Amino acid sequence: YLTDLSTNGTFVNGERVGRNNLIEIQSGDLIQGEEEGVYIHFLPLIFHFLQGFDECFSLQETLGKGNFAVVHKAKNKQNGCIVAVKVVDKSRFAHRPRVMAALQREVGLLMTIDHPCAVGVKQVFQDSSKLYLVMELAEGGELFDRLVQKGRFTEPEARGVFQQLLGAIKYLHDRNITHRDLKPENIMMCHETGWKIKVTDFGLAKLVGENRFLSTLCGTPNYVAPEVLHPVARERAYGKAVDMWSLGVILYIMLCGFPPFSEQLAPPSMKEQILKGLFEFPSPAWDTVSDAAVDLVEWCLTKEPHRRITVDQALAHPW
Repeated sequence: YLTDLSTNGTFVNGERVGRNNLIEIQSGDLIQGEEEGVYIHFLPLIFHFLQGFDECFSLQETLGKGNFAVVHKAKNKQNGCIVAVKVVDKSRFAHRPRVMAALQREVGLLMTIDHPCAVGVKQVFQDSSKLYLVMELAEGGELFDRLVQKGRFTEPEARGVFQQLLGAIKYLHDRNITHRDLKPENIMMCHETGWKIKVTDFGLAKLVGENRFLSTLCGTPNYVAPEVLHPVARERAYGKAVDMWSLGVILYIMLCGFPPFSEQLAPPSMKEQILKGLFEFPSPAWDTVSDAAVDLVEWCLTKEPHRRITVDQALAHPW
């Protein structure tokens, strides 16, 4: 239960509680104070990890590998359901308590995700050496693979995917979560045919408050925003606008089949292209793309983050 004892007001899932009022709260509820940018996700027993992963699931083929984890397909022994499991080697963090704490925050963050176009964590198991994050499996492969297969998307196809992406990113941004590593490899197709997608790999995401900005350089170079690559980026604040830049790069690629920034276009270098916002819409690839689509790409790839389109503005764009 929650009692509002504040003087400025407390909100649960956007609804004002009212001073001295007592309400019941549920796992995953979003609690916000009157001060902009202060959020709390209510996660009871969030790190009460379950035991006995091997009794519940059997690991199958490897789907991918990262710095600290391997993702497997797995089968639920009770109901036969196929899931994805991220297996984290805890020994990598044995003498790195800060990294382990960051991992726990990531798990807590993933367990708050509840959106049809985003992959969250459903269960967490652990044993003496490993952490097992059980997630929904999207079986249609990566958006990257679909792009390779088709070369480029029609505008209706690109629009359908982009609308879903904006919906997922709005869900994150409304909760002050920035993904920071959006790219076609982190967008999964739900089925081999059809166009339903799910955003995944929130390993680089952070909770962002008004006065607590992202300050760690990361992300994939082809998709990162200019403010991330800036020479003094470590001393500058950058936030949700980095996701909109990445979405602009993805939309550009979906519409024409090649990236707006590349070392193949050098000189100047790809880094300089991004820093200066140098990109074009070359013929003949862009000849048949609508002006509205081009306009949205340009707004997403606006060099100055304060002028770049927001997720709400993008959702309201005519295209």
